Amino acid sequence: MIVVTGGAGFIGINFVKLLLDNRWAQPHEILVIDKLTYASNESAVRKLGVNLAVVDIADKNELFAELSKHDVYGIINFAAESHVDRSIEDCTPFVYSNIIGTINLLEYIRSCEHWDTIRFLQVSTDEVFGQVLDGSFTEQSPLQPRNPYSASKASAEHFVNAYATTHKLNTVIVNCCNNYGPYQNEEKLIPKAISLIKQGEPVPLYGYGQQIREWIYVEDAVRAIYKILIKGKRGQKYCIGSGEELTNNQLVKFIGETLELDANIKYVEDRKGHDARYCIDSTKLRALGWHTKVSFQEGLKNTIEWMNK
Repeated sequence: MIVVTGGAGFIGINFVKLLLDNRWAQPHEILVIDKLTYASNESAVRKLGVNLAVVDIADKNELFAELSKHDVYGIINFAAESHVDRSIEDCTPFVYSNIIGTINLLEYIRSCEHWDTIRFLQVSTDEVFGQVLDGSFTEQSPLQPRNPYSASKASAEHFVNAYATTHKLNTVIVNCCNNYGPYQNEEKLIPKAISLIKQGEPVPLYGYGQQIREWIYVEDAVRAIYKILIKGKRGQKYCIGSGEELTNNQLVKFIGETLELDANIKYVEDRKGHDARYCIDSTKLRALGWHTKVSFQEGLKNTIEWMNK
């Protein structure tokens, strides 16, 4: 059984679809574990026909009880609280889901007789590196998180590495740039901007909208995660980037042009500790034979078409 935690979330759903579309696994061979928060899409997962267990990975007893029913040979951990603004208001849910939840998964693997054969892939973020004004983050970049969300994800990475070193677990970590595409919750910038522009409403941007982000279409991102799951070296980490950078101003303007509608921007007080720029060097990943297939223009059109369904 391959276990996808957070598999009812945005990137998790797309990853499960990839597994099924490539016939890498049959529905009965996949277990989605998700506590079904506001950002989950239960109906989309159930339509895929995979096993779904409504479990909070931060609840160790509940998690162990579910996993012990199955012969687990791989865990891909997408489960996370991921909205920076929410973490600034209250970081407690982020500590439980992102840190305690990750530790519980590692502890479960450690408890298994066949622990050495279970592959654990931790899905992390480029935000753990902090901000980079010039150049790009690499796998060797130090973890310098600047907000509670990224601090929780950085902490989870440290635990993954500690368990790999201390307990010799078969782990790998991925750090990905900003995803967008089908199934993304509308609190995130791209779907939020699409909805507001279509309604003729202004799009709120922090500060003066000059923050730079690197964007990757979710289908390219999950292909990278799959490649790393299969070919990534034990104990290593891999950065996933597209090379497509935009300021938030440019992003909103591009969305308006694609929709053929006026895109109005409303500048609001900047976020506390707002990172100016993220950029990923994915050279190590590309050596495994992966590359992006979907341009930002094409991915944005696909996203708009999906939201119009």
